[in-house]
Amino acid sequence: MVPVILFHAGFEWFEGGYLGVDVFFVVSGYLITTIILKEMTEGQFSLINFYERRARRILPALFFVAFVSLIAAYFVLSPRYMREFALSLIAVATFSSNILFWLESGYFDTAAELKPLLHTWSLAVEEQYYILFPLLMMATWRLGLRSIVVLTGVLFTFSLALAQWATYNFPEASFFLLLSRGWEIWLGAFCAFHLWKRDIPNDWRANLFSAVGLTLIVASMLTYNQSVLTPSLYTLLPTCGVALVILFTGEKGLVTRFLGNRCLVGLGLISYSAYLWHQPIFSFFRHFLKDETTTLQMVSLSLLSLVIGYFSWKWIETPFRNRDGLVSRSGLFILSGTAAVLLICVGVFFATKIEKESSLKTLTENSVLKTFPKVKSCRYEKTIDLLEMVEVCYKSGKTVYLVGDSHADALSSSLSAALKKSDTRLITLIHNRCLLIEGTTSEQTNDRCTELKDFLPTILKRFPGTVVMSSRWRIYLMGNRFNNEEGGVESGKNLQHFVTGEKGTVFEKVENKLAELSSIVPLIIVGQIPEAGWHVPDEMIHRRTLGVKTPLTTSFKVYKSSNTEVFELFDRLGSSERISVVRTADLVCSDVTERCLNELDGLPLYHDDVHPFGALVEMINDQIIDLVLPEKMN
Repeated sequence: MVPVILFHAGFEWFEGGYLGVDVFFVVSGYLITTIILKEMTEGQFSLINFYERRARRILPALFFVAFVSLIAAYFVLSPRYMREFALSLIAVATFSSNILFWLESGYFDTAAELKPLLHTWSLAVEEQYYILFPLLMMATWRLGLRSIVVLTGVLFTFSLALAQWATYNFPEASFFLLLSRGWEIWLGAFCAFHLWKRDIPNDWRANLFSAVGLTLIVASMLTYNQSVLTPSLYTLLPTCGVALVILFTGEKGLVTRFLGNRCLVGLGLISYSAYLWHQPIFSFFRHFLKDETTTLQMVSLSLLSLVIGYFSWKWIETPFRNRDGLVSRSGLFILSGTAAVLLICVGVFFATKIEKESSLKTLTENSVLKTFPKVKSCRYEKTIDLLEMVEVCYKSGKTVYLVGDSHADALSSSLSAALKKSDTRLITLIHNRCLLIEGTTSEQTNDRCTELKDFLPTILKRFPGTVVMSSRWRIYLMGNRFNNEEGGVESGKNLQHFVTGEKGTVFEKVENKLAELSSIVPLIIVGQIPEAGWHVPDEMIHRRTLGVKTPLTTSFKVYKSSNTEVFELFDRLGSSERISVVRTADLVCSDVTERCLNELDGLPLYHDDVHPFGALVEMINDQIIDLVLPEKMN
């Protein structure tokens, strides 16, 4: 699990470290199937014994980390994150972490690194498999091993095909759920079936194939990044590499000598505990620091994870794994059940307590539904034909397009309602984390984003109407997250866009494409919304707890210096008669006080650290309405 630790530490040179989970699934499938095969063949398999061994292996260290994390969370986490953490405690106790995190967000989302128990999703997949697979083996054992292999092959093929399809259509579900992850575990099971009552060869072929397998694993981890969608056919590269290592690593092979190195063996022994500890350590440190972490800090925390992992292995894992040692079978199940019930009760307590006591939190949660509703009519969705939707919704002379990412999404409901009063229809062409400028891309750009940005000029030529474009301009153009230099640093990885297939900077490409777009239709650009840096509702709650009564603000000077090049770009574009720019800073920032408002009349102006909310949404939309009313259209 060391590759996963390095990935979560944020080292750019090891962006493929997340594949360590895929490696783990294959190895786990091989080991578990081998154990079941051996005991079933000898007539000694017992379901209760199997579950006991799995419980001894997984639960003591997992529950201990969860309880220690609970203590840290109580002192470190803000109300919003504390509620999410409380829900994750319930998920850990019920072996459903993967389902929770699938419903909450994606593994690579900006807030993922701030979730202390995010990594338990892989354990939930493993636990679910451990519950179901032995039952399947017991139910089919009488059919014979050949029939079991055929059935496993069918399940493997179905799961791989599902993963390939779902990863491009429902990526979060595909990443987290057992149905699309099962093929990796069954690949390990195939290795167990193949090696059953066979010896691993110890000739030159074994050395060659095992070395190729190890090379495939390492190469994929060093070359893959977040743009490689997994699980999918791409994941066959590292997982088949694992299979080759399992199938051809004999007792005296070259790879055996390498993997048998004392340091690697030691890391293997403590890997489970180190894996359990690393994410809480990283996450709580990031919450506590409230700033960007340095390489030295993350290296130190990674080493700390290994040290704590060693003590956890020695004093928690090892004593409980000994069936003749610390606790009996009944004692183990009683302790595990008690711990699970406690985690569930504590999780329910904190989740409901925070929900009831934080009126601001409740207000924000309810208002988000109003700010970010999914406007089903006249909105581009995955499952509908883009051109067909525009044809149905278009009203000549009375259509406005809202184009952009989640910042545009924040404006969509209110703007649609306001335009409707003047019999003007809003068509929303939105894709989150996507700069809808033809000829630009990033590591996170996907096929749907590319399709929308490439097809946009064609749509506007055929169905012309005023375009309102709102995006997270600065991060697309400059790449780095916002730091308000007062303790608030926007969470998440940097996201630099670049030009595809042509020379020039992304600034030049955006400027040229927006100018071309304005030659087709009138264009209104919502300028870069003043970034807050910190999660505004959480920071307001925190300051109220400390007795601070002054409204929450941030430095106007820092905002301006961070967006100088963006301002210059929109100044140039705004000089065109066909382009209007909404200067959002004028709405909440003051040259006199040199401050930008984050709240107004005790209510947040942001849903999080960058997305407009409440009164700020209304102020921006008022500016847009003044520009798009029929009598003011060009």
